[in-house]
Amino acid sequence: MNTGIVLTVFVVIGVMYSTKVVVGFIFAVITKVIKGKSIYRQCYEQTACELSRWGERSHKNRVIQISVFFENDYRQEFLFGDSVRQLKNIIAFHNSLDEESKKKLQRVVDELKVTRISEDK
Repeated sequence: MNTGIVLTVFVVIGVMYSTKVVVGFIFAVITKVIKGKSIYRQCYEQTACELSRWGERSHKNRVIQISVFFENDYRQEFLFGDSVRQLKNIIAFHNSLDEESKKKLQRVVDELKVTRISEDK
């Protein structure tokens, strides 16, 4: 008797989840036909929205991505709530360098670019 109730609950949960997935796929196909958006792009957008909602719930702030571009084409990206702290540390480090250290950093970045470009080819 108890096994029957447990199995019924699992079946109901499975049907509800399957219905949600099928309805989501049908809406994705309709959006593909009407707006011309690819289904993959819609999935990526939906995943990004879900990640943002999870970030709001868990960190009490939005999931943010910050890209810092320096004058020497050096770029650094980071995510989530500690991004402000990371940004302050990066800017403080960069501003604390003297001209010679900035030139050394520029050479290292240039070497990394050359290495990365040669690896990409």
